[in-house]
Amino acid sequence: MTENAKTGLFAGTAAVLGLVAWLSMPKQATTVDDASQKLVGKPIFESFTDPNAAASLSIVKFDDNLGQLKRFELAREKTSGAWVIPSHDSYPADAASQVSNVANSFIGLRILTFESIKADDQKLYGVVEPDAEKLEVGDTGVGTLVEMKDDKGETLVNLVVGKTVRDDEKKRYVRRARTDAIYSVEFDVKPITTDFSTWIEGDLLKLSSNDISGFIIRDYNILPSANGVGQLVKNFDADLAYSPKDATWSAKSVTTYGDGKPADRKIAEDEELNTVKINEIKNTLDNLKIVDVVRKPKGLAADLKADKSLLDDNAKILSLSKKGFIPGQQADGSMELYSSNGELAVKLNNGIEYLLRFGKATAGDTAVEDAESEAASGVALNRTLFVTARLDENHFPMPELQKLPETIDDLKALEAKDAPPETSLPATPATNGDAQPPTPPSSTDDKPEPAVSDTPKSSDEPKDDSGKTEEPAADAPKTDDAPKEDATPPKSDQSRLNVAERSVRLVRTQAEDAKITSDEKSPTSDSSAKKKDNSEKKAKSGKKKSDTKTESKSPEVDKSAASNDAQKANAAEAEVDKLPSSSNDKPEAADASEKKPIVETAEELKERLEATREKITKENTRLLDDRKDRLEEAKKKAGELNARFAEWYYEISDSEFKRLRASLDDLIKKKSSPNAGGPPAGGPPGFPGAGGFPGAGGFSLPGTN
Repeated sequence: MTENAKTGLFAGTAAVLGLVAWLSMPKQATTVDDASQKLVGKPIFESFTDPNAAASLSIVKFDDNLGQLKRFELAREKTSGAWVIPSHDSYPADAASQVSNVANSFIGLRILTFESIKADDQKLYGVVEPDAEKLEVGDTGVGTLVEMKDDKGETLVNLVVGKTVRDDEKKRYVRRARTDAIYSVEFDVKPITTDFSTWIEGDLLKLSSNDISGFIIRDYNILPSANGVGQLVKNFDADLAYSPKDATWSAKSVTTYGDGKPADRKIAEDEELNTVKINEIKNTLDNLKIVDVVRKPKGLAADLKADKSLLDDNAKILSLSKKGFIPGQQADGSMELYSSNGELAVKLNNGIEYLLRFGKATAGDTAVEDAESEAASGVALNRTLFVTARLDENHFPMPELQKLPETIDDLKALEAKDAPPETSLPATPATNGDAQPPTPPSSTDDKPEPAVSDTPKSSDEPKDDSGKTEEPAADAPKTDDAPKEDATPPKSDQSRLNVAERSVRLVRTQAEDAKITSDEKSPTSDSSAKKKDNSEKKAKSGKKKSDTKTESKSPEVDKSAASNDAQKANAAEAEVDKLPSSSNDKPEAADASEKKPIVETAEELKERLEATREKITKENTRLLDDRKDRLEEAKKKAGELNARFAEWYYEISDSEFKRLRASLDDLIKKKSSPNAGGPPAGGPPGFPGAGGFPGAGGFSLPGTN
């Protein structure tokens, strides 16, 4: 074959191959595009239909500025079914409903449009997969990767969520991980968050501001020194109490430590507590939010006291000191954790106290030694918080128990002590103002009032036509000399008595005069009861003799008169007995028998003693049981809280830390200037003379030797 023939053959073959390649390339692209186009309007995850099938959730985001990935993970434990956060040391999550919301957002998620299949377009649409091995600081267009798996580890969802579609916040560009096709969907990204606080129980302390009864502020710092010895510098202690009755705060004690020596800080007359700052602390505790957690090293007991073996574990001591907590030994040999920024004890009405220890500032997982410089650089700071709960048994004092009576005399003494005071009968109400009527006369020494007129008679007696003085009626009571016009009025101001009151006195006077008449005609006796009996006998005798008419006229008249006098006396006494008695009246002998106390037998007294002892015993038991129940309930609550706090360091934002902390100038202010505070007594605390930990004279910080 000639050279020209060979050349022509090769050229023809190349042309054929080129034509084949040209024909095949458009055909493949069109096939892929067509397949992607066919997915429009269909669910992007057709096989995922049950939100309860999700057993884990992973969200990965990329920080463009720091060039770091932020990973957040949730997992459901197979045994308990509770959700935990593996990315945060398996901290308990309050996320069952949130995970369900995320899962539901992917079920039925339909593709709106097909956008591109080119790998180079991923940055343009913001759907570059976050991969730590492939990404560098400054990379752009990185999306958020969301993955969900079932309890067998099978993938249910794997989606990279990118930018918004033409500034429509309801729509996003997305692509399935490890594929190239880019779509647009209508998708709410709010549930897809790596914010730790949104996946946990947000209220750390679970208390209400109305439950707070007081604060104990221990303001101190642990400062390193050149020789590596930790220096405990005390500033002040303040014990504050809240009165719900008056809605006021008061200072039970304030102690300052100028030159390392304690001094009582009195609040001057021109000073007062700054309730604005105190209430700020109170309200911040009401809904204290944590932003992160770190598991504490083992070796800390459930009550959050440091175990003695901790001193032999340098790794654990270093971990504690990195967070700002230093174990120190007390004078009695026990150990306690001190914090680099002091403590706040929160007293509750139920007898429980929260103890909050404030550690170092942190930025992410790194402790910050110079918080001010970090804050100036724009880095968001957190503060490590060490929380414990304890029981204040002084809140549960022993009740005052009643002593049991042992003898009958003890019973009578107890009843006399508990008996209400005796009260006299009410006096006859006065008719003029509040003045009480005078006490009616009870003896013949008092001069009776006139028997007929409401006003006293003059000294001149009325005369008949013959000019003789008119004799009083036979049945009129005997009276003394008539009152004179110039006689001094009685002290009781008789003119203010009404007619009814004067009638009372008249009846009493008539009764007394009748008794005198009867007594003159009968033998005298010291007993008023015998006088009454004699009068009644004479009255009966006179009536009998009058009916039979066996006696002479003259004695009969005398006895009849005596009988009439006795009857009148009895009638008058009966009327007087119906009237209210005054304090000057003495009871008759007959009434005294009705007021005699009931005499109990020895057996009855013994039964009453046993009944009283039983009643007192039941009441004392009730008081003791009530205290025991309240104490046990508080102990149980404190135990539950410590079980929740025991394993964790908590982190709060630096802004919340500042609201919880208070200097002495913040707590005490001048009355004339709400923004001014009184300086601490003895000047501000300083470093000279500041003592170390009790019994230790300082301590070495880990890693300094």
